[in-house]
Amino acid sequence: MSEQPISGQEQEQQQAISENTPSEQEQEQQQTANENTPSEDFEAGVLAQLDSLYRTARRMTSSQQAAEDLVQETMLKAFRFAHTYQPGTNLRAWLFRILNTS
Repeated sequence: MSEQPISGQEQEQQQAISENTPSEQEQEQQQTANENTPSEDFEAGVLAQLDSLYRTARRMTSSQQAAEDLVQETMLKAFRFAHTYQPGTNLRAWLFRILNTS
């Protein structure tokens, strides 16, 4: 059996399909991004502690502005290092440790 030549239109269709199919590298990058993205449960848990973090920061600092800055820094670190949090452990304790070391 001999292969039939591919028409110009068929070549264009195959090229369009291959261009729209993510490469292995793109798939790996997407998977890595998904692994580094905090889950909705993590986000909800962190946000639920926001008031407690602020009250503690307010007692630790001399001003409202300093407390707000400390909580903001804590939130940034929490989301930056979310991949290090072990689900099932005490999220509140993890957040307050970040607050106290910031």
